[in-house]
This record gives sequence, C-alpha cells and structure tokens, in this order.
Amino acid sequence: MPLSCGAYVLVNTDMLIPWFILPKIQEAALTHVICASSILALFTGDYGNLSKYDLTSLRAIGFGGELTEPKLVNAWLEAVPGLRMVNCYGPTEANSASLSYVIDATTQRRAGYYPIGKPHKDVLTLLLDEDNKPIVSDDEVGELVVGGPVLMHGYWNNPIATERAFLQIDGKRFYRTGDLCSKDRDGNFVFQGRKDSEIKIAGRRINLLEISERLSTLDMITNSHV
Repeated sequence: MPLSCGAYVLVNTDMLIPWFILPKIQEAALTHVICASSILALFTGDYGNLSKYDLTSLRAIGFGGELTEPKLVNAWLEAVPGLRMVNCYGPTEANSASLSYVIDATTQRRAGYYPIGKPHKDVLTLLLDEDNKPIVSDDEVGELVVGGPVLMHGYWNNPIATERAFLQIDGKRFYRTGDLCSKDRDGNFVFQGRKDSEIKIAGRRINLLEISERLSTLDMITNSHV
C-alpha cells in the first residue's frame, strides 16, 4: 500500500523488539505507522516514553484489529502535534480495512471507545436484527455485515464454512462479521461487542464490553478485559 502511494517502506534489519520502535521512528523520521492496537500499546509502554523521543515526523498512525483504550490514543495526540490517529476496522474476509474513523486533536478526549467509523468507497454495510432484517434506527444494536468488491470469494476448499459466513440481501452478497454495532448521530458505526460476548445472568443480558468500557475510565486502569 505505501509503495503504491509513492512512499517508501523502512525494512527493519534489527530484532523487532518493542522498545526499539520509538527510537526507530525518530532515527528514520517515519511519517506513517500501521499496527494492531495491542502492538501500539506494547511499544508505547509507559506513556511517559513518548516525551523521550522526537516523534514530530509522524503524520498518521493506523491501528485496529481489536479495541483500543482511549487513553492510549489521547497520549499519542498530546505527544505529537498535528498527528492523526486512524481507527481501522475490517475482517480478513473483507480485506482487512473496510471502515475507518479519524481521530485528531479536535475529536479526542472521549470517555468511551472511539467509533470504528464509516465504510470506505464501494464498501457496503448493513446492521441486521436477529431475523436478518436491516435495522434502520441508529440507536438499535445489530450484527454488522459487509459487502462489495472487498469480499473474498470464500474459504479455500471449504464450501460449508463459506455458505455459513455469507448471505444474500437484495441480490448483493454480504459477510457476517459477528460484530454487534450501532450508529451514532454522525453516522459512524460504534462497536458494541461480539455476538458471542453477551452473557445472561438470572435471565438478564449483560454486555461484557460495557463493563470493560467503564473500567477504562478509571485513572488507575490502563487496560482491561472482562
């Protein structure tokens, strides 16, 4: 992707140890970094590390693949003036990045997790209820399905798994992500957990993601998993 946009890629010839990455950004004056959220947290380490290096060459960091603590995002935005943080979403079956949400100094300081954003060009998205009917109300939670030319053809030599993972809606093919989402007032998709992450206690539905989100608002908590 960088080469197709006229950028160069730094090929690391040293051991890829987390605490070597920040000085590498400074040394090579890197402008863009793309990584999974857990990797970003790993090489960030103590947020105080960011002030030890000159990271002003950075223009954007793309992260995703898992939930990212707002504290981590805000730490980077405070450390590097003008930086854009891009929360990327998309399963492998849809070629990894299908939606994104850009965070800069004007949109930081959220108490909860940042949205996963809006679909990229030509990417189709729908929220489905339990009967596989499209949801039209923004505040209602449903399963996110993704369609368009980004979709893979299917699982190699596994037609049963392929049939289970895809469905047709109005003649268009969609992939079932298994992710529960809603929409905010700006039309951004907001991740609300996995279909398999809801539990029932005494007949009550409990979303484990909501508990984790509340924990992350506490100053003493850096990361949490319920």
